[in-house]
Amino acid sequence: MQTRWMLYLEDGETLKLLSGVPRKWLEDGKSIKVVSIRIPHPEGKKPLNVFGGKYDSNNESVIINPFNGKANIRIEY
Repeated sequence: MQTRWMLYLEDGETLKLLSGVPRKWLEDGKSIKVVSIRIPHPEGKKPLNVFGGKYDSNNESVIINPFNGKANIRIEY
């Protein structure tokens, strides 16, 4: 569980991403890769449109490729 907290942590209504990553992981030449973001609909609906990435219905995830440092994802149901 502690390893997971390095990558994400809930703090009240805020989801903190990468807040516990060791500084060593962020040295020059090193990288952390996030392949996809899982965004399931609370009622199990499938999206009608997805903007900002490719939707993987098997995993209910959006894959952002290529990633240029900033991403905006919009899913319409």
